[in-house]
Amino acid sequence: MERTAPRLEWWRWSLRESGAKGWARAGLVLALLSVIWLVLAFSLPLPVAIVLALALFIAVLPFFTPDFYRIDARGITIRQGVGFWSRHYPWKKFAGCQIAADGYWLLPFETAPTLQALYLPQPHNQTAQTNLRLLLEEHFPLF
Repeated sequence: MERTAPRLEWWRWSLRESGAKGWARAGLVLALLSVIWLVLAFSLPLPVAIVLALALFIAVLPFFTPDFYRIDARGITIRQGVGFWSRHYPWKKFAGCQIAADGYWLLPFETAPTLQALYLPQPHNQTAQTNLRLLLEEHFPLF
């Protein structure tokens, strides 16, 4: 009988977890969006202003929505902005994993064309945190 690799899914709402500063930034972003929309509405025809305002709103939507994380045998998938933006990272892209204060940094190979590390925040659930650590230990040495 073939053993299936475990799968772990969780979400993090970075706006809510960033506290008062996060909500202050969100208020500032909404105020700026309102001012920009008013300028567009008075300087352009209304249908054009509505289309541009919608495009601007969609551009900042990931700031106001939770991030969904999925880890399985193929790698790591991160979905933001109610599914508008999704990215898959295969395990072979990373050389190691470093433990951070509230998550893990997945480190790329030194020979990678772009040296960008990927940050994985800890899940809220203690069992999921343990499962995440076990899944990462299967693929990398943790340091």
